[in-house]
Amino acid sequence: MKGLPRKPRVLVVGGGILARALEKSFQSGGIPIFGAGRNPGPWHLDLSRDPDCWKVPEGLDWVFVCAGMTSREECEKNPHLSRWVNVEGSLRLARHFLSQGARVVFFGTDLPPEAGVYSKQKEELRRQLAQLPGTVWIRLGKVLHPHLPILQTWQEALLRGAPMEAFASVRISPVSPEAVAEGCRHLVTCRQRPATNMVWQTSRSMTYVELARKWAQCLGYPPSRISVLEQKSPSDTGSSFSVSRSTEYGAILGRRDRNAWWNP
Repeated sequence: MKGLPRKPRVLVVGGGILARALEKSFQSGGIPIFGAGRNPGPWHLDLSRDPDCWKVPEGLDWVFVCAGMTSREECEKNPHLSRWVNVEGSLRLARHFLSQGARVVFFGTDLPPEAGVYSKQKEELRRQLAQLPGTVWIRLGKVLHPHLPILQTWQEALLRGAPMEAFASVRISPVSPEAVAEGCRHLVTCRQRPATNMVWQTSRSMTYVELARKWAQCLGYPPSRISVLEQKSPSDTGSSFSVSRSTEYGAILGRRDRNAWWNP
């Protein structure tokens, strides 16, 4: 109907759990959504290659980037390759879509820069993106899902009769992929100019020991299977990166309707 605003067109780059949650959320909201990644498909985007090699839709309003080398182990083994993808590739992507008038959203890790190669690359990317108007950096809390490496490690330990080792002095702010996806849908539909840097975390936090108890309970094991480590993990200490937090998105992320097994 004439006079109605055009619905925003969104591209989600990547094929992981968060990317799939984003696509599902946008689809449920009736927002035109496209997905592109390294694998063959209608659309294709490889961060290790130049934009001339990509096949992406035109007329996009938003681009959400969930791609890159995210394995901390692989980043440590191949720092030059991971930087080419995570930093240089992401900057190529940002400049490409910004030049076409789209806003480009990246997600930051909850790890501090000193936690290793991966977190250092994420911090370098954040700093460089700050010089590119139209980009949005969202630092998330700990995005929890059953395939998270620490949860898989704990589950494997339980299956072989070993204890679940967890730190008692390291705190996280858990959030589900579905909650993040709902926040992103609101970001797109609210039609307000977004902040350049945002922190999306719930008001609730927990230690890794508390998380381990919840995970054990979810799997049907007693909390006695947990081995508590008191000393802080050198790679997971609290981050010193600080920007203002949005109470608006905190309220969205904190809703208890997403089957989050770690909630009380």
